[in-house]
Amino acid sequence: MLVLEWESSPVNDVYADAVVTVILKTESGDCPGNTDTPIQVNKKHVRECLQETLSDMYGSTMVSLSEDQQQLFVTIDDKKASIDLESFEVKCDDEEIHSTIDITVKHLSACIQPLRLTPAAT
Repeated sequence: MLVLEWESSPVNDVYADAVVTVILKTESGDCPGNTDTPIQVNKKHVRECLQETLSDMYGSTMVSLSEDQQQLFVTIDDKKASIDLESFEVKCDDEEIHSTIDITVKHLSACIQPLRLTPAAT
């Protein structure tokens, strides 16, 4: 039996969902193993989570989506950062803001994207 507890927030809920999913898939034996089939990533879900996470971090008024919905903009201390929602590349003139947002994007993507599981060697 496993008991999982966490402080509820959008970001923490994403982590908890990922952990529960891995545990349930492992327990059920429903692991894909080593396959040549590419893992499909739901980019729309990643985009939504990223927008919600950045809104939680910097305030919803500081985060906006471009008209074509291909870029996400974050304004911090009158400095603007943009995130390409296809490649998840971060652009910002301020190095500290660039680094902070880039790390957030990479960590969130790593948490949401499916894990490649390989069978254990026996």
